[in-house]
Amino acid sequence: MQVGARTRLALTFLGETRPSKNVPRLQQLGRDNGIPEALLSKVPHAVELFSGEHDPDVSTEAWAYKQTAFAAATFVYAAQVHGLATCTMEGLDQAKMKQALNIPDRYSIPVVVALGHENPDAKPAKPSVHLPPKEVFFEGEFGQSLENLFE
Repeated sequence: MQVGARTRLALTFLGETRPSKNVPRLQQLGRDNGIPEALLSKVPHAVELFSGEHDPDVSTEAWAYKQTAFAAATFVYAAQVHGLATCTMEGLDQAKMKQALNIPDRYSIPVVVALGHENPDAKPAKPSVHLPPKEVFFEGEFGQSLENLFE
């Protein structure tokens, strides 16, 4: 789908690069929703373990990008189910976006999603180029093509 002149909204998805800052708030949300304290006490360790925030060998920004991509993908699917068109964009100038939107430095900007109604006049002149599926999807191990699946 192409989002053209009918675009109504652009959503900027932010990745939290210092997730430990949110631990007290997440724990309180858990308490408010009846999650046992024994489980909530493990949240700080889990955040540190999975985010890599205090591990120099793990990129917290990469973790934040991945987590944000899950949320953005879910948003895109939900929008399409409701008849809206989306266009995901990445590779934008983060410094300029952060300045324009007053976004604190601790956030990254993995993706922006334009949202609106499909513009039938905005079809591309040629379809985008992609590798053939048999070169991308494998069975069992890398290189073992699922060629039969695509015949």
